[in-house]
Amino acid sequence: MKKTLIIAALIAGTWIGVSHYGGGAAKTSYQTSLDKMTEYGDITVVSNSYERYVFSSKAVTELKLANDHDNALPSIVIETQVYHGPISFGPSGAKLALAESRSVISLKATDDSMKNVLERLKTDGETTVDSIYDYNGMVDSVVTVPNTEFKLDDNEFKIEGITINSKSDINFTSAKGELNTGVMLLKVKDAKIEFDAGQGTFDLNRLDEFYEFALGTTQFNIPTVRVESSANPVANTTLKSVAMNSETNLSDGKINTVQDINIESISSIFPLSNASYRMELNGLNPEALKAWREFQADMDLETASQEDFKEILGQFLEEGLEFNNQFDILLFEKPAKFDLDITYVGPPNGTSIKDFADPTEALSAIEAKLYAEVDEQTIAAFDPSQSVNIYVEAGFVTSKNGKLVLQAELKDSEFFLNGKPFPVMQMLGGQASGL
Repeated sequence: MKKTLIIAALIAGTWIGVSHYGGGAAKTSYQTSLDKMTEYGDITVVSNSYERYVFSSKAVTELKLANDHDNALPSIVIETQVYHGPISFGPSGAKLALAESRSVISLKATDDSMKNVLERLKTDGETTVDSIYDYNGMVDSVVTVPNTEFKLDDNEFKIEGITINSKSDINFTSAKGELNTGVMLLKVKDAKIEFDAGQGTFDLNRLDEFYEFALGTTQFNIPTVRVESSANPVANTTLKSVAMNSETNLSDGKINTVQDINIESISSIFPLSNASYRMELNGLNPEALKAWREFQADMDLETASQEDFKEILGQFLEEGLEFNNQFDILLFEKPAKFDLDITYVGPPNGTSIKDFADPTEALSAIEAKLYAEVDEQTIAAFDPSQSVNIYVEAGFVTSKNGKLVLQAELKDSEFFLNGKPFPVMQMLGGQASGL
C-alpha cells in the first residue's frame, strides 16, 4: 500500500511538474507574440491579464491602434483559455501535448457610431484560434472566421468563412500552412464583385530585424471573379483562374522579392483574353525597413519635414536597388508586352539624395529602360486609319517582324528613344517657359 502511494505521488508530482512547465511555455509564447505585435508602438495594449493555474490558464487582452485617440475605431478583444499537458483536455478532447489553447477574438466599440456599425456586422459563430503546443517546440494552429455579413444602405459585404491551418515554432518566427476563403461578395450600389472560394499556401520565416516582414513563399488561387454592374453592363467582366504568387529571400544581406499575378482567361466587351503582371524588387536593405518602422512610431507624420523624409528615403535608396515590372496581355488574340526596369546607381561625385535641391537632379542617380511591343495587326484593329505610321516615320516607334516596338532609356541624366538621344528635358523646359 505504501509503495502504491509513493508511485501515485511520483506520478502526480510528475504530472503537475509537466503541466506547470507546459503552462509556462504557453505563457511565454503568448507574451512573445504580444510583445512583437506592440513593439513599434502603433498597437497598444488597453488591458491584459493572464491567470495561470496548475492545469489551465486564462488570458484576456484588449488591443487598439495607438493613434486612435478618440476611440473612433473598435478595439480587438482576445479571450484565451489554455489547457496544460502532459495530456491536455481542450475543446477537441484529450491530447498528448505540452499545452492546448483556444482564443476567441471579438470587436469592442465605445464610440456610439462605431457601435451602430458593429451591430450591422452579422456572423453565425465566433472567430477562434485553436492551437496545440507539442513537445518539439512546434505549434499547430487553426484560425476559423465564421460566415460574415455586413450591410449598410445599398452596400454589402459577405464571405462564407475563412480558415487558416498552420504549423509554426513556439515563438511564431516561422509558419507553414494553408489558407482557404469562402465565396465572397462585395456590393457597392449597382455594382458587385463576386469571388469564388479561394485556396492558398504559405511558407514564411520572419526577419529578426523586422518582425512584420517575412521571407518565403505565398500563393493564392481564385477560380472565378465576376464583376457586374446593372447600371453599366458594358463593364461586366469575368476573370478565370486568377493566381497570385510571391517569393521573398535574403541574399548578401539584402531583400529580393517577386510578386506575380496571372489571369488565365478574361471575358468582357474589351478584346483582352488574358493578362499577367510581374514585379521584382531586388537589393532592399532590411535596416531601411526597420528605420522606416521606427520613424513611423516616433514621429508625427503630419509635422515631419521634407528633410526627415529625405533621410529615410536615403536609407532605402542604396546603389544596386532594382525595381522591375513586366506586363503581358493577349490583345485581339495577339501578344503584347510592356517592361519597365529601374536601377538606382547612386548620385555622382559622392553626393547624397539629400543634397538635391531640384527633383530633376535625382535623374542622375537612376537608370531606367522601357520596352513596349505590340503586334501591328492589333494596332490596325484599334487604328484603321493607320495614323500610327506618323510615329513610325518620326522615329518614336520602330517596326520589326510585324511588331511595333518602343524602346526608351534613361542613363547619365540623358534620355534615349530607340537608341537615339531624345531631348525630353529640353522639350519639357520649352513648354514650361511658354506658359
